Amino acid sequence: MIPFSIHPYLQKFVELFNNGKFFESHELLEDVWKKTTGKEKLFLQSLIQVAVSLHHDKRKNEKGALEEYSLAKKKLEKYPAKVMGIYLHHLLLELENYFKYPIEKRKNFIPRIKIETMLYCMRCGYLIEDLPLGCKSRCPACDFPYPQGSCSD
Repeated sequence: MIPFSIHPYLQKFVELFNNGKFFESHELLEDVWKKTTGKEKLFLQSLIQVAVSLHHDKRKNEKGALEEYSLAKKKLEKYPAKVMGIYLHHLLLELENYFKYPIEKRKNFIPRIKIETMLYCMRCGYLIEDLPLGCKSRCPACDFPYPQGSCSD
């Protein structure tokens, strides 16, 4: 599902990021960041720093991870709850929850970026992408039915 309200480069960044490909997501956004100016440049830099922090963390460089996270957090907290289709409040909460645990307990968790048109399972929190919505649609992770409500089939 490609949302109309988010730029394709951010869509690709989110896709890579949400699949734990932090290095690749940072590289993708860095190419765009070099060509931007002003507030957009600072916002993109913050997202890059988030990806870099998680890349460091997955490579067990906790000091580097926490430094990059701290820099990104200070910048992102100055923005509104949603910027360019990305829910920053959600991302900041995900990161806060992620970094409160010791590094060895973080290895199986991937913070996610939520964008305007993403659908998350109400039961298990699974990110549902490219799922045709209809009366017989179900979450691929836990088999929870979507959408909720009445249905004619």
